[in-house]
Parts: sequence; C-alpha cells; structure tokens
Amino acid sequence: MSVEIVTAWYNEEFLAPLFLRHYGFADRITLLYDLDTSDDTRAIAAEFPNVSLIPFRFPHKFDNMIMQRLINHWYRKSRCDFVLAVDADEFVFYKDAAGELCRDLPAWLRQYDAYDVFHVLLYSVYPHRDDAPLNRDLPAVPQRRRGDPVVRQGFCKPILIRAGLKATWRAGRHQLIVDPSTRVAVSPVHLLGAHWNMADQALALRRILRDRVGRLSVNDVKRNFSTHYYYVTEKKLLHEFAQHADDPLLF
Repeated sequence: MSVEIVTAWYNEEFLAPLFLRHYGFADRITLLYDLDTSDDTRAIAAEFPNVSLIPFRFPHKFDNMIMQRLINHWYRKSRCDFVLAVDADEFVFYKDAAGELCRDLPAWLRQYDAYDVFHVLLYSVYPHRDDAPLNRDLPAVPQRRRGDPVVRQGFCKPILIRAGLKATWRAGRHQLIVDPSTRVAVSPVHLLGAHWNMADQALALRRILRDRVGRLSVNDVKRNFSTHYYYVTEKKLLHEFAQHADDPLLF
C-alpha cells in the first residue's frame, strides 16, 4: 500500500527533520519548496532519499489559491495508492489495538482498503508546563501530547485520499470537492493528528510573526483567508501559551 505525502514549505528548518522522520514510511514526499526560503530547509530535505523537491515561487507573497492549485496538481500526478496532503506542522498517526501511537499509515490503510477518503482529527497541541523542550532527534508526536481537547472548526480535514479520484481540495484542504460522477467511500473511522503550530513558544513566535503574518498576499486579504493571522501579536501569543500550560492529555 503505497503512500505519497504532498506538502509545501517556507522556512521550516526546525520542523523539517521531525516531519521527514515521522513520514519516513512514505514512498515519496513531494515537497513544494518556496524559493524565497532563507534558512536550511533545502539542505535538511536533501538528506532524506524519499523527498522529491519541487521549487516554486509566489508572484507576490503567500497566496492560498496558488498554493492549492499546486497541491491539487501534484495530487493528480501521483502514482501511489494514496496521497496525504499536510502542512509541515501536521503530524498524522493512529492508535493501535494496544493503545500505542503509530505512524505506519500503510498498515492502517490495509485494514480499511474499502474506503477512499479519510478524515484526520487535528488537535492543537501546546507545551505543558512539565514538558521538556522539543528535541528534533526524537519522534515528534510523543513529545507533545497535551493541548486543546476540542478540535477547532474546520480541523477535521479530509486529507488522506485515494489517488486518481476526480476530486479537488479547496484552500487549506478543509474541504474536498468530488466530481458528481465519481463514487467515493468515506471512512467512518478518523485518523488522529497533532497540529504543531503552537508546539513550542520560540518556534511559534518566529514562525508566525516572522514567516506568516508578514507574508499574507493582497489576494488572500481580499478573500478573507488566514484571518487568524490578521491581529496576532507577540503579547497575544504568549497569553495563549499561558492559557494552555495545564491542558489535558489528548492521546
């Protein structure tokens, strides 16, 4: 059961080794690499043999519609059995019968081969006050198991789908549009996901304030995309971390 990961990155050197080891099972990782990247993302990605780096550049800052067209294009080109479309801060996994956290998606898919579309419950994780600092040499998911117990609206995402469907993801991959002539079977069982946007304070401050807020394109603002970045400040981010310092265990 072959799986291709499709992901798009800009300045992801911290998350890169965590992500690429987590998805080490993938037959191919199609990494859409933003040429405006200014850190060591490319060098790190080159160390992993299953990564195929596809360079691109936005005409003027980050544009969700352009990004989604690229992701859909590479989905349609896939020759694997399934495609998982995720951001650099999204780690998909499941619990086995013994309750262990597992990332072997091909094994999962062999159990549910009758289905074409799988939703992922993406929980927002935060550093608990007792958590150790992140270690890029350790598996990602076990390092951050606490966070918001409510899956935010739009974060039950249909992001693992069978290749070859007449289907298109909308911006952010929150919704999958399937051609009416195509029959798809949607799995009633959801996978789990850890959303690492706020998994570390220093990482979040740098990644959000430097690499996200300042890169919103005029087109995205007109379309009301990425509204969660419109009014973000360092003070608000620090307050959010403080609010979640005692969050419950999620998985």
